Amino acid sequence: MIGPAGSWGDAAVTADVPLGATVVTSVLGITRSGEVDTLITRLSGASIDLGMISAQTYPKIQLFARLQANAQGDSPSLREWRVNATPPAELALNYQSVSLSSNRIIEGGQIIVSAAIHNVGYLSASDVRVAIEMVGRSGRKALDTLSFSSIVPGGSATSTVPISTAGFLGMNTLNIVIDPHAALNEIYRANNFYSASFFVEGDTVAPSLDVTFDGERIMDGDYVSARPEIRVTVRDNSPLPIADPAHIVLKLDGRRVTLGTHPDSLFEQGSGSDKARILFKPLLASGDHVLSVQVRDATGNPSDSTAGVIHFRTERESHLRNVVTIPNPMRRSTAFTFNLVGYEIPEQLSIKIYSVAGRMVNEFTVPRSALRIGFNTVPWEARDTDGNPIANGVYFYKLSYRLNGKLVEVVEKLAKVE
Repeated sequence: MIGPAGSWGDAAVTADVPLGATVVTSVLGITRSGEVDTLITRLSGASIDLGMISAQTYPKIQLFARLQANAQGDSPSLREWRVNATPPAELALNYQSVSLSSNRIIEGGQIIVSAAIHNVGYLSASDVRVAIEMVGRSGRKALDTLSFSSIVPGGSATSTVPISTAGFLGMNTLNIVIDPHAALNEIYRANNFYSASFFVEGDTVAPSLDVTFDGERIMDGDYVSARPEIRVTVRDNSPLPIADPAHIVLKLDGRRVTLGTHPDSLFEQGSGSDKARILFKPLLASGDHVLSVQVRDATGNPSDSTAGVIHFRTERESHLRNVVTIPNPMRRSTAFTFNLVGYEIPEQLSIKIYSVAGRMVNEFTVPRSALRIGFNTVPWEARDTDGNPIANGVYFYKLSYRLNGKLVEVVEKLAKVE
């Protein structure tokens, strides 16, 4: 049996044939499935053209000679059999042409596989297919099939493929197979296969939470708006996404909030380390409230149950609460601190400082952009309107603003001692 070949050239059978004897040569074509067809039959002596035989259909051939003696019993004797053919393409890969971006990774992460397919044969290989599969504890999974239109002799083709490790915990084997259906002619097929191993670790780190009220992180007991915009960001080291809102239990005053697509209780899948985002806009009654958030990441790790509990308070009517200066008495500077409560932030807040005789020592305003519902602080360098340090003594200060036609003001006193 001769082959496999990339293309067929010619064949010849040379024999010593006595007078009256004959040598009949037949060329048998062997298909990929092993079927044998007689393609050419002729008397020996002349070269046999094999160019008409398709190597794709008949990758292998056999020569068959029938020797017939003459009447005197003299039999022909064969001197030479010869077949000219061009060897086929020869595709190969090994440890030097395949690389993995990592051999150990957390479940859900991507492993980048780079594979270079080399043609070390004599002819171009056309329509080359490369199959990639992963085998692990969860079974066998076909991942991808690469296609290359042509790989020339002495050349190569390289491709990179991202492989998701979701659902493949433990040790896994990545198999790469060139021409998995044996559609190409090759002499050797042992170099068409390569396997590499990697380990997928389970995620054991708990997710973390970032909770803000109107863009600010608050402390337990802080005032917030009666109509706050509460945002919860879930962060996790696992590459696996949190795609189901059922992984997040959000409760307000002990009652679970249904999360979904409603703009007032919106769930959004995140990206990168931000696995999920929650937007919650409740209408709150005046008083104390408790917000709790419990999260399980895609692997099932729970968040810290204490980190997701926040106590806060709110008032629907606009007021100034807990107005104090720190320090008081002061030496060279102080800070006006207060809680602004209610629904809305005024356009500006006015601060006026008076002497005990009623003379205004200084006046300045705080714009809306520098105010927030909840705790605020405004520094003061203890100087008058001309920029001079004020004298030692007792002073009165007034914080005031107007909102929806209503005047809100608070008067307190402070002292300077230097």
